[in-house]
Amino acid sequence: MGHKVQMTSKLKVVFFCFLWVFLAVLQVEASEKTFRKVQLNYGVSLEIPKSWEVANKNVMSNFFTEVQNLAMGNQRYSEINLEHELLFIAFDSSKSFKAVVGVMVTSFDTDSLFTQATVAFATREELQKILDLDVLQSDQQAISDKIGTKILEIKPLRVEKINGLYSVVLEWIQVPFEGSPPSRVAQYLIPFSNRIVQFIFVNEVSPGEKYKTVLEHIKDSIMIKKDPAIWPSMHINNMGTIKYPTAMELQNDIYRETVGAKKRYVFQQKGLNEGFPISFRQYVRLIITVTKGNPGDFLRVSDIENLSDEDLKEIQAYFLEGARDQAPEIRIIDVYEPKIVTLNGKYSALLIAYKRESVVDRSLGPVLVREYCLPNWKYAYTIQASYRSAEETVWKEDLLMAVDSISLEKVY
Repeated sequence: MGHKVQMTSKLKVVFFCFLWVFLAVLQVEASEKTFRKVQLNYGVSLEIPKSWEVANKNVMSNFFTEVQNLAMGNQRYSEINLEHELLFIAFDSSKSFKAVVGVMVTSFDTDSLFTQATVAFATREELQKILDLDVLQSDQQAISDKIGTKILEIKPLRVEKINGLYSVVLEWIQVPFEGSPPSRVAQYLIPFSNRIVQFIFVNEVSPGEKYKTVLEHIKDSIMIKKDPAIWPSMHINNMGTIKYPTAMELQNDIYRETVGAKKRYVFQQKGLNEGFPISFRQYVRLIITVTKGNPGDFLRVSDIENLSDEDLKEIQAYFLEGARDQAPEIRIIDVYEPKIVTLNGKYSALLIAYKRESVVDRSLGPVLVREYCLPNWKYAYTIQASYRSAEETVWKEDLLMAVDSISLEKVY
């Protein structure tokens, strides 16, 4: 499919562009025990040794020019619209050792199937195909010729988790210049929203791996703050808008349903519409149902706050009974206490949460379901967020943020 081919080409450019920036490894000193936090754009932060030097604007500009020249100089990628931003380079210098850390962000103008969920569930072979990095694993001479530096060893692609974020790790040993000692390079590609945040660590290979502890501390300090404001927004007729994670997509028209007075919108893991194999190993849903009635058929938004505990339990029992009647094949195995929550800081909603068995295969584990009931006088909105419990670390935070982004166009 054209969409996938274009994505692959873009990601290949991302790799080679950022690699070019760090071919010249900087001299450094390896005696750091104290660190300071550096806050960068896009919610990115990390800690570096206090005595390390941060590259000035001129150095950053020169490096960035090299990145642009490499990207635009390759005719194969001339029609691809990429936005690279080199955020940060820091280094430390001495007579004997070398180390550098850099951060770069690449933004795409189209959707990418390279997401946190993809990295979490893909095999190594699938990731190599998505990133178009087979050459790194099979032909060291080819990659040496491509980047103009000698590659001594390329380690197998792997996945690491850094503070809750999945990262594709590329690692190799290179000789930057003729006669220079070998250097170890580790590149971390973290898909995040509609961007790829890249961290690269370079250090001279030396007896005892003197820099290992320092670089591990820097890596473990990496944080990227999520910002739903940059997520895509969907307008829901007779309701308002909702932001949804870039790792999800709206189901094809054939899956959308209009039954009587009810209109349903279903968001799912990205790639399912196109039959992307990795997407079938995941399960996540964000389902919004809008029921249209007459004025007074439903409570007002403000009325939810006045419901008693008995009212909440009665509504929950009625709701669960209706759910069982509509889908008798679903077996609910645990039910949580109903409660009133606030969405987007201003709308009161009834939260009904339960755990059910998978309808596909029980061995996949239970599915956690949260149903938010939000009445609005002549409309009723139900927002269902669900995922497999085994995938909670991938989906929970994003779904809660999506639900909390709801904005009603009118409160009656």
